[in-house]
Amino acid sequence: MGPGAGRELLRSAAIGDHSRVREILELRPTLAAYNQAIRQESCLHAAAARGHLEVLEAVVETLQPKPPMRPWHQAVDRHLNCVGFLLSEGADPLVQDWEKRSALHHAVGHGKAPVVQKLLQDTTHVRTQFGLQVLKSVHLRDAFGQARYMDSRAIYGMTPLHIAVMRQDSACVRALLEAGADFTIRSAGESELPPPGVGSLPFGSTCLHLAALCANVGIIQALLQANADCLGGAREPRRAWEGDQHLDVRSMPDAKGRLPWCLAPRRCVDIARILDPTRPMRGALQDLQAMQGALGAAKLQVLAAAAVRNRLLGSLRAIQQKPEFAGSELFALGNESHERKLLRAAGCPSN
Repeated sequence: MGPGAGRELLRSAAIGDHSRVREILELRPTLAAYNQAIRQESCLHAAAARGHLEVLEAVVETLQPKPPMRPWHQAVDRHLNCVGFLLSEGADPLVQDWEKRSALHHAVGHGKAPVVQKLLQDTTHVRTQFGLQVLKSVHLRDAFGQARYMDSRAIYGMTPLHIAVMRQDSACVRALLEAGADFTIRSAGESELPPPGVGSLPFGSTCLHLAALCANVGIIQALLQANADCLGGAREPRRAWEGDQHLDVRSMPDAKGRLPWCLAPRRCVDIARILDPTRPMRGALQDLQAMQGALGAAKLQVLAAAAVRNRLLGSLRAIQQKPEFAGSELFALGNESHERKLLRAAGCPSN
């Protein structure tokens, strides 16, 4: 192999030529460690970033022993099948980049809800010094101390749930909450990634502070529903550095003493009222369901009212068409008020 074999390996991996990749590595396995001087991208990283599963298989099968490289962050950005393959081959999902971001941070940052669900499944395990553990519950050291894998904070102080809320990604927010992500954890440090049009996110902000800034009704509803579920559940023992999900998250201030409702935009009076911690949680959730854009009973009520109204109007038209009422001036004069009475009795607007 010539001096350009490393560059050829990277090119082949990037375009998905798994046959050529296998041929090069069989002759010179050490080239698997070759990377570009600037981007520090090896053949594994190049293949994972572009979703070339056959190239990944060729590299892993050719190398003995398996390489210490773990191109998690490129794979989770785009390709679920590559994530599954890397997991099955024993890649370490706990690895972090220089900003202390895990594979989960990258998946959420790119809006890949299926990858988030894959990483947080109860069947996704990782081998640690304590044996085989469920990945999402593994305790590790993040940029600011101890944390569970799914609650770890990067150097800018935000958990994956903070990032999902900031991006207003409802799918990732729900995936994280369903997996048990802690919504009471406060950000650590001034974030350089605030919501669009908003200044820096202050130290000590919860996910609800971010949701209030974004004025996203659906995400606020998801966070408060998760909080309500915890308030009604049994209290589990927690470590000192973990949040207490049995607190009303609406009553948790940031480092400047501001509650989430204080951060709601001035035009969003309804959101500020819902986030007022003196308002009962059940009433707040009912108001959220009734607001435009929230999913729940309010929209079903509107649909049901429209269906009843159409049915009543159809019945009235059928009565009008009966021979005994044909040409009846009395019925025609009283028809409008009678229709309104029926609609009013059914609780429907008469328009």
